[in-house]
Amino acid sequence: MPSNEEHSESTYKKYGQRASDLHRWMDELWKTHEQTHRRYRHNPNQPPEWAVNLYGRELTQNIMRYHVELDILETRDKIGYQTDYSVLDESENIVYVLKTKDTDFIVTDQQFRVLKKDNVISNLLLADIDHLQFEKRKKPIGYSITIIILGIIFLIWLMYVEYSIWTLGIGLLLIVTGFFTFIYEKKVLIVSQRNTSTQREFELNTSNSDIENLILKINELK
Repeated sequence: MPSNEEHSESTYKKYGQRASDLHRWMDELWKTHEQTHRRYRHNPNQPPEWAVNLYGRELTQNIMRYHVELDILETRDKIGYQTDYSVLDESENIVYVLKTKDTDFIVTDQQFRVLKKDNVISNLLLADIDHLQFEKRKKPIGYSITIIILGIIFLIWLMYVEYSIWTLGIGLLLIVTGFFTFIYEKKVLIVSQRNTSTQREFELNTSNSDIENLILKINELK
């Protein structure tokens, strides 16, 4: 989290008040609660009475809001996106983050977390991970052929039955899609767990090197 000096300096630049005492009060529970301390004393709608008497209610609330904003920015800088503080456990350190289009894969010194649009969809202790495997999967050839045949049928209908711009568009789209599935490969990370036959699979739309780095980081820690 930002230090008291960082909070105070930022507040001074924005509001002309360092308010070190208020920042210290907000973060005081770090000693006993660490990461979860932000659940307490961080609500701008519940400012301490002594600070209201000292700075006024509006300024106190603004300072508290800005304190929270800086905390969020620091979290975003660490893991690449803005998220709720409860995502990370107490004293958990981030080792590696792989961001993809809509999913983030986070490796900490304790766990492997998968988040989709700020919601945790998987959370595995590193000690529970037995094996990691990276696979490239293609659609079955029969799937691609079926799509192409459907496209051809639409085009035949267009030629011999009834002309329609929609029929033409659908036919061409199906044929192009069918040929695309011949070459498209889905990248999948398979995570096997210890003492169980359970496997988790995650699709990754990123480069092979990024996926290999992710596996490397997890293997180094598990």
